[in-house]
Amino acid sequence: TRILARFPDFADGWSIQAAACNALGNRDGTAHALREVVRLNPDNAPALNNLGVILQQKGDLVSARVLYQRAITAKPDYLEAWTNIGVALRELAEPENAEQALNKALILKPDHAPALGNLGNVLGDMGRITEAVALYRRALAIAPDYADALYNLGNALKRLKQFPAAIDCYQKSISLRPDWAEHYNLGVAFKEDGQIVAAVAAYDRAVLLRPDYADAQVEKLREQMYLCDWSDFEGFGAFADDLAARGEPVPPFPFLVMEDNPVRQRKRSENWARKVFSGSETSSEPVKEEQQQTPNPDGEHGRIRVGYFSSDLHDHATLFLMAGVFAHHDTSRFDVYVYSYGTNKDGALRETLRGQATAFFDIAE
Repeated sequence: TRILARFPDFADGWSIQAAACNALGNRDGTAHALREVVRLNPDNAPALNNLGVILQQKGDLVSARVLYQRAITAKPDYLEAWTNIGVALRELAEPENAEQALNKALILKPDHAPALGNLGNVLGDMGRITEAVALYRRALAIAPDYADALYNLGNALKRLKQFPAAIDCYQKSISLRPDWAEHYNLGVAFKEDGQIVAAVAAYDRAVLLRPDYADAQVEKLREQMYLCDWSDFEGFGAFADDLAARGEPVPPFPFLVMEDNPVRQRKRSENWARKVFSGSETSSEPVKEEQQQTPNPDGEHGRIRVGYFSSDLHDHATLFLMAGVFAHHDTSRFDVYVYSYGTNKDGALRETLRGQATAFFDIAE
C-alpha cells in the first residue's frame, strides 16, 4: 500500500494488491485495485473479467456484462469471460444470448464443466429439460464433485418426475456441502415420492441451517399435518405474523388450515402475489370506473364469457366440488372457457368437463 501511494501508476503493484485483497476476502479492496489496473491498462483481460465477477456478485449485472465484453474484445479466446458473460446474460433474462455465449465457451473447450453446467441452467430455464439433463451429466462425467451440477441435475430430474434419481442427486450434492440449506428441494422430492417422514426431516434440516427459511418452515408444518404430528404447532402463534405475512413470501394456501386470521391470510396472499407476478405486465393500479363494465348478454357478443383457471382440473376435491357449477351453466347465456395449468391430466371428471366447456385449454406447458 505504501509503495502504491508513492507510485500510483505501478500497474503490477495494483495487480498484486488485488490478489492480496481477494485472498483476505476484501471484495471492495479487490475491486478498487482492479479498477486501477484497468485505468492503467484498459485492455487487461484478466482484470476486466475479475472486476466483472465482483460487480456481478454485488448485483451490478449491467456493468459486469460490459466488463466481460471488454475482456472478450481484448482476448477473443478468453474461456472464463465467455462463461461468465453467459451466466450474467442468464441473470439478465436473455437466455438466447446466454446460450450463444456458453456455446462459444464450449467451442473453445468442449470439456469445460462450468460452461456445461451453466448451459444446462439456461436450457432448463427455456423448458429444454432433457437437453439440460444431458449437459449436467456431461459436466459430472468431467467433474464428479461438481456440487452445483449435481443439485441442478436433481432439479431437472424432479421436473421430469424422476423423483428417486432426483433424491440421489440432492443427497450427493449435500454430502459435498453438508451445511447448505438447500435440503429444502430434497424435502420436496421426498414428498413427491411419497416419503413424508423423510421430507419432514429434510425440511427440518433446512430450517436448522437457515432459521428464516420460510418455505421450509411452511412445508415442514404442512407435511407434519399429514402425519398427524402436531408437536411444532404449539409455538406457531409466536411466529405466525413473521412467517410470510411480513417476511419472505411463501404460498398462502397451507395457512388456511393452520389459523383462522383473515388479516394475516390476506397479507400472505398479497405478498405471494407480488412475488409471483412481479415480472408480469399486470398493473397494480386500481381499475378505473369506466373499465368496470358488466358484460351485456344482449350486446355485441350475445353471451357472457366466463373463464376458469385451475391446477386441479382432474379427479381432485376442487373439481368434485365444482362439478355441479359446470354442469348447471346456462349455455344459452354463457360461454365457459376453462384453462388448466396442472400437471395431472387424468380422470373421468376432467373428460366430463371437456364436454361441458365451450373450450378447454391445457396451458401447463
